[in-house]
Amino acid sequence: SAAPFDNSQPVRLTPSRGFSNASPSFSPDGKHIAFTSNRLGHAEVYIMDADGTNPDLLTTTAFGDQMYRSDPDWSPDVRRVAFQSQVAGVFQIMAINLSDRSVQSLTSEGRNDEPSWAPDGRHLLFTSTRTGMKQLWVLDTESGRTRQLTHNGAAPLGARSPHLDAVR
Repeated sequence: SAAPFDNSQPVRLTPSRGFSNASPSFSPDGKHIAFTSNRLGHAEVYIMDADGTNPDLLTTTAFGDQMYRSDPDWSPDVRRVAFQSQVAGVFQIMAINLSDRSVQSLTSEGRNDEPSWAPDGRHLLFTSTRTGMKQLWVLDTESGRTRQLTHNGAAPLGARSPHLDAVR
C-alpha cells in the first residue's frame, strides 16, 4: 500500500482547534503514531493512524494522582509504548501494553523522563536525576536493572572521545 506521505508537501495530521499536539513517535511498522495532546485540558498520550485518522486516548486518568503523561516512544516489537507520567509531582517512566492497556511503572527513584527504546525492545534509555544531576540511564525491562551511562564531571561538550573516534 502507498505511504501516507508520498510528496514533499507537509500534511496536517492533528486538528488546529487550539490543542497542543507534540512528541510524535511512529510505530515501527509505520502504521500508527503515538503523540502527546492536551485536548482534555492536560497532557495525555494518544495513538492515531499514520494518516491522522482515528485518534484514540491511550493513557487514562485511572492511574497516578496527577494528570500529565507525555513523550511517548513506541517499542520495536509494536506491543508497548513507553512514556513519562507525573507521580506525586515527579516524572517517572511507564510503559503501556497495547493489547490490554495495562500499565507498568518502570522507575521510582528521582525524576525520570524522555524514554527511548533500544532496537532490541528490551532496554529503555531515559534521563534521570537520581544522582543529583540529569544523566542518561539505561533500564533492562526484563531484569529491572538500571545502569548509568553518563556521569558528573564527564568531558565537556566538544572534547574528543577515543570511544567516539573508534566508531567514526
